Amino acid sequence: FILRVSNKSDVEATIEKMYADVYLNNAYAGNVVNDGTFVVPAKGSNDIKLKFTFAGKEILKNIVSTILTLAATKDVSFRINGYVKLKSGGLVGLSLPFDYTGSIKKDMLGSTATVGIAK
Repeated sequence: FILRVSNKSDVEATIEKMYADVYLNNAYAGNVVNDGTFVVPAKGSNDIKLKFTFAGKEILKNIVSTILTLAATKDVSFRINGYVKLKSGGLVGLSLPFDYTGSIKKDMLGSTATVGIAK
């Protein structure tokens, strides 16, 4: 899927790696990884493609519940918990954790998620 990474800082950031565990309705669904390098401009953003790996048995246990929740037009909660390794402003090898929660509505499927890099 596509993730929009925003940078509120005055300094360009180069993301060297991103890893995150993904949870749907509080159940582990899999993880996302990006080992490629990409630049997020100062006070800007960049869309990156992430490889999502489903957690086979875990997701199958909860897929019926998730589908029924979407069919009932309820929100599906999600949590993305992980880290990015980056270099910025002469600092190299920074590892910044992040923990982002939200909800997905049926009409949002296929949209771009957004995660920010704080000042």
